[in-house]
Amino acid sequence: MKKYPIFFLLLLLTVNSYSQDILMEQDICLRSYLSDRRDVYPVLDDLSGKIALFLLDNDTINALTYSKNYEPLNSCKCPRPNGKFKILIGNTVVQNECNLFFTNKRKTEFLVKTIDLNNNTSKEYKIPLKLNREEYLESVSYKNKLYILSRIYYSSIYKLRVFEGCEPAVCIEHDFTKILSANSKPDRIADDLYDTPSATTTTNIKRIECSNPNSLDITSEENKLYCYDDKIVLSFDGEKDKTTLITIDLNNYTYTSKNFKQGELEKTNKLATLSNSYIHGNKLYQLIVNKTGLCFTVHSLKTDSLLKTYSVKSEEEIYFRNSALLQKIDGNGFSTSERELDKTKQVLRKLLTGYLGISVYETGNNLEVLLGGIKESPSTGSLIAMGLVGTVAVPLVSGGAYYAVPNYTMNSYSSYANSRSVYFKCLFDKQNLEHVTGNSSPNPFDKIKEFVGTIKTPQSTQTIFKVNDYFVLGYYSSNEKKYYLRRFE
Repeated sequence: MKKYPIFFLLLLLTVNSYSQDILMEQDICLRSYLSDRRDVYPVLDDLSGKIALFLLDNDTINALTYSKNYEPLNSCKCPRPNGKFKILIGNTVVQNECNLFFTNKRKTEFLVKTIDLNNNTSKEYKIPLKLNREEYLESVSYKNKLYILSRIYYSSIYKLRVFEGCEPAVCIEHDFTKILSANSKPDRIADDLYDTPSATTTTNIKRIECSNPNSLDITSEENKLYCYDDKIVLSFDGEKDKTTLITIDLNNYTYTSKNFKQGELEKTNKLATLSNSYIHGNKLYQLIVNKTGLCFTVHSLKTDSLLKTYSVKSEEEIYFRNSALLQKIDGNGFSTSERELDKTKQVLRKLLTGYLGISVYETGNNLEVLLGGIKESPSTGSLIAMGLVGTVAVPLVSGGAYYAVPNYTMNSYSSYANSRSVYFKCLFDKQNLEHVTGNSSPNPFDKIKEFVGTIKTPQSTQTIFKVNDYFVLGYYSSNEKKYYLRRFE
């Protein structure tokens, strides 16, 4: 009999711990029959600190605005763009107007939806830009501006277009032929002037938010784009023995390039070799693997110097790991399977059948580093655990339109919650990069995943964004007809 009061006390404490993290709750009624066709796009005004949430149905945009203290300011509704402009790629902010940029399926044409968040009015404007002989690569919303990166077909000529408000302010063209020529694959030559190149994107560049605890599904791309400290950094790992970095200064649009050698392994032509890299905190983390072993290195991007090297041979124990050697599928409720591997050579063998990835996340005074790989190409969406052939791959969704909105933090979480990989975790001191013993603590995505499992909410109304040093989860309660924002650290 005495157990019941203790049980209810623990339950009350659990509920209170969650309720203390509530930043805002607001009454709003959304059409329930559209719950599987809805996306949520957060916009943070870098100047005022205001936050806007855009809930996009198949024909309507609902806008909710908040102060930097999460006080509700206003709400408005407007039509979503009709026709072919269905994909949202980013935004700009000018005072009380938010400009949402949409594109078509081929990502060759663009339209701006301007929403006045004070006067509850909206208008549309088709941008006089058509990428006929360019492939769209990625877009970045940064400090209230929008940057669109493209590449001229069958070349290493990249274009960066900068939008302020609705209009393109700058178009910069850089020729990276001498830098990337060794990475380039043979190009098809058009038969004549009327032989228009296919619109299918052949250069996959993955946008990385390096402050997120990203999964290997995201970080295993060979080519990545980072945006921080008023610069865009492009990383290319097409050559197995080095990483090429191209840094574009967003103040004057000049660029610099640098090659960083991978660590040394026993070289044998008959052995396959895989490598990849990751940027975090002005450091470049690199991993190279073959059947003889693996080598993990860290370079400073400020001084270009090698800071640390950890290497292991196939017959040796991985002495700098803080977890078991794991082979895992987490289907977020669909299927879960985890197997512990015994030996280093087992891990190496499975890693060499897929794609390598590195993820780094700061936890207090330490860095949690995830080293491993995935089975299938990260660009295909068919992500299956290493060695578990025949299992069902669950699409990684963020909203109803499968990444139809560019919420990279939400995409990182969705991929993290549905991770399928072979990996092991490491802990290093943030200052000297020495290995630290002990277990890693749950990161914000772990906490969000645990909390979401306790509530009933349509996945399509969930969003996650970062403010300063914490994450915010937004979700809609169909029963209460309320939208919530909760804080996680």
